[in-house]
Amino acid sequence: METRTLEQLKNQASRGDGQACYELYQEYKNGIHVAENEKTAQSWLNKAIDLNHPEALVVQGLNLLGRGKTEDALEYLENAGANHSLAAKNILGQFYLGNIDRMPMEYINVDLGLHLLHEAAMEGNIDSQIMLGKCFYTGKWVSRNEMMAVYFLEMARKAGSKEAETLLDEVNRIVTDLN
Repeated sequence: METRTLEQLKNQASRGDGQACYELYQEYKNGIHVAENEKTAQSWLNKAIDLNHPEALVVQGLNLLGRGKTEDALEYLENAGANHSLAAKNILGQFYLGNIDRMPMEYINVDLGLHLLHEAAMEGNIDSQIMLGKCFYTGKWVSRNEMMAVYFLEMARKAGSKEAETLLDEVNRIVTDLN
């Protein structure tokens, strides 16, 4: 992505560019090219959310999950997933599997969780690929299947994941030892 000045971002944001609003949120949240300012950051995040920016929806969903506002969080994350956010699909998949700390048990839906992880993995989400690789290797939530484990871990490795490479080495070593 091309580097844009703060003024360019503000101009684009004022014309309804959700990505520019989100970038301004990050600038102020992290103090990148401006002084860190939580209030201004939140204002830009809210504008990005109003414009249905997927990454902003994910941030808001995670913020709400962290505060225990599960129903509100799900609304933002599901909206982000519907807007093609692979991160949201991965988070939701993990959520429905019960793989998120302090998650209320009544939300567990293994079929939906696996479906969302699979969807995100097939669209290129490395975290989902690794998670599915681990699932198939350990047999957690699915039947144990080393070929499927290798399939998903190999996808993540090809995308540059060192974690997947390490896991693949372990899987291959154990499978070789068993033969």
